[in-house]
Parts: sequence; structure tokens; C-alpha cells
Amino acid sequence: MSARAMAASAHLPKQTGWAMLALSLFSFFSSGQSVLAAEVRLTLKSEARVAQRILRIADVAQIEGDSRLAAEIGRLDLAQLGALSHNLPIGAQTVSFRLMLAGHTPSVFQLSGASRCLVSLDKFELSGEDLIDTLRADFAKKRGLAPEKIEAILSHHGALPRRRFRADDEIALIVTEAPAHEPLKAGTTPDPQREYFIRVLARGREEAVIPTLCSFQRWETVVESARELPQGTTLAAAHTRIVRRLVPADWQGPSAQDRSWFEGKSLLQAMPEGQILKPADLSASAPVKDNPILIRQRELVKITARVGGFMIHTTGEAMQEGRSGDLIRVRNLDSKSMILARVLDKGAVQLEY
Repeated sequence: MSARAMAASAHLPKQTGWAMLALSLFSFFSSGQSVLAAEVRLTLKSEARVAQRILRIADVAQIEGDSRLAAEIGRLDLAQLGALSHNLPIGAQTVSFRLMLAGHTPSVFQLSGASRCLVSLDKFELSGEDLIDTLRADFAKKRGLAPEKIEAILSHHGALPRRRFRADDEIALIVTEAPAHEPLKAGTTPDPQREYFIRVLARGREEAVIPTLCSFQRWETVVESARELPQGTTLAAAHTRIVRRLVPADWQGPSAQDRSWFEGKSLLQAMPEGQILKPADLSASAPVKDNPILIRQRELVKITARVGGFMIHTTGEAMQEGRSGDLIRVRNLDSKSMILARVLDKGAVQLEY
């Protein structure tokens, strides 16, 4: 399990945590392993200073007992520390959870000591990852977003301070955005990559100013085309899918859960598979008199399928209503299978392969 994933698991909702724990224990017992007879005793410290970025159980707890098992447990990772990881709380529940995820049942270990350990990174140098974390957190805070929804793409940064910092240096990283050098010309869009300066302070004293070039994206749930769609397609549920993906940081799309803004509207231009759907891509809903509903839900329809040079006909039941050109779900009454068919006329559809 990666250090970042372990750090994230410490903040999972209680229900999710117990579900993952149950799955871990099931995997352990179903693998045929016998429960280890050796016992290991862990005493959680109240505080710890570490010199490496990867935090392990041995850093936050004293471990006694079987030497082989103690060494194995001590190497288990708990979190990845950043430059600003000062007094990061690691609770006893987090340690127990990590041990059980590794397959060690409560009969193998005994955990006592402090209820949590406050961890600080000591004797460290700044890294590019610290700059990315700082830029991401600053961008998210200024826009009222959760940091985990933001991706910071750092393309360049200046020289980092050539010194090792200690936990009591009270490091602070402050971001300022460089002003645009030239006003935007009419009809142009801003470059997503901008220049930012990161001031490095130690005990309030400026140690360095690091120039960076960075752009941002964010994770959003969006509606995209499920397949290649020709111009003029009247959209139905079968034409689209809802996915979570990276979008521009300034993206202002409508809710993916509300289908009313796109269903029944026509595409102004052809769209390849996987393209995000936006209101600007759509025409207004077709008036009923120009594009009436030809098939009603639960209506019996004639299904036409072209096989080589022959046309085959059968009967089906429409599972949804549709207008001309719509792709709808139809149940084949002969095979009882569900198919996708395009509406041709009143009571008539053609099988889509």
C-alpha cells in the first residue's frame, strides 16, 4: 500500500474504514495463512521527529516481542510527510488499522501508550513535491475547493534553498501570483500556465523566493459522449455517460446529475467519443410539432435488422419513449434480450450494431 494511500485512509469515514478492514481480514483468513503465534507489543509515543519523508510504524511506536515480526511491523508505512508536516497527529486507530490491513490480527499485537503521536519532519530539504503541495493548497483555498480536487502541474521552478531545515524552524511557504505581463487581446483566452512566487520563511525570516511556472486542473463529474455522434443527433440517455475526470480549473459546466439540460436537445456539430458535453454544443429543444414523440414507453414496435443483403423483422417492446433519430432501449419479445435501436418512424425502430 502506498504511503499517500495510507495517509488518505486515515481520514476515511468510519463506515468505509470498517468495510475495508472486514475485506482485509476476509482476504487474510481465506488465503490459508495460519494466525501467527508470536506476540508483539507496541507502545505509541506522544511525539516524534523524523528525518525521512516516509513515516513508518517504528517512527511512532516502541516495538517489543518477536524480533522478526517486530522488524516487519516496524517497516509498515503510515504517511508521506511534507515540509509543512508539523505536529501531524497519528492516532492509535490509524496504527491498528494499518496493522490489520497488512494481515496482522489483534491476537498478534498489543497496542498501548498515547492515544496519538504528534509527528514533525526534522532535518529536511525542500523538494519540488513541497512546492506542488503548497501551490495546490493555496489555489484550492482561494477558490473554496477541497485540495484533493485540484491537480497542480509544475513545469518549472527556481533553485531551492541549499540548507536543511529543522522542525522548530517554523517553516512557512507563501504563494503570490505574478501579474500578467501583457493585457489579453480580444478573442484570446488566458494561458493556463502562470508564474507564481513562493516565499520560504523560517521563524518569520525570508530564506528564499522561488519562481515557479504552474497550471491547475480539477476533478469533476461530467457528462461525455458515449460514442461518436453525428451532427443533429437528438440526445437521449444512451448517447451519454457520466464520468469523473480532469477538467480546466475554471470549468463552469452544469451538474452531471441533472439530465434536463441536454436530453432532447440536438448537437450543433459532430462529436467524437469521450468529449465533454457543454450547453454551447447544443441547440434548443426541438419543438414538439417539428420533432414529435414517435414511440411511447411500453409500446410494441417493429424491429428491423439488416443482415448482409437481407432485412429481418421482429417485434419488440419499447422501454423508453423516443423521437426520430433517438437511440432507445427495446426488449426483443422473441429472445427476451435488451437491444439498442434507432427510432425510424412511428412504431418502427432499426437495430444498432
